[in-house]
Amino acid sequence: RYPMTNVGLVDKARTYEGKPTVDVPCGPLQPILQDVFLANQGEIHFFSLDVEGAESLVLNTIDFTGIFIHVMMIEVVNVHCKAKVDCQVRNDVRQLMKEAGYWRYSR
Repeated sequence: RYPMTNVGLVDKARTYEGKPTVDVPCGPLQPILQDVFLANQGEIHFFSLDVEGAESLVLNTIDFTGIFIHVMMIEVVNVHCKAKVDCQVRNDVRQLMKEAGYWRYSR
């Protein structure tokens, strides 16, 4: 019906395949976080990430030594990465967060 901008990366957000889309420029998140949170000494209290299967790609652009995020909520279960099924995106996200010194909490 109308072009969608929330389509994620090609081959990552399969829910939107075959639908009209609009290209939207993007780049690494780190410079934006630094600019926005510089006055707060690079501290973020809560960060939610849901980018339709590209979570590990976004997380790889963050320098966790320069930005301190107290609590992160990252989508790792969706229609393409179901719970209790091995999923590369989820494995990558969990490994990245572990290497950055974060602990995993789940229900």
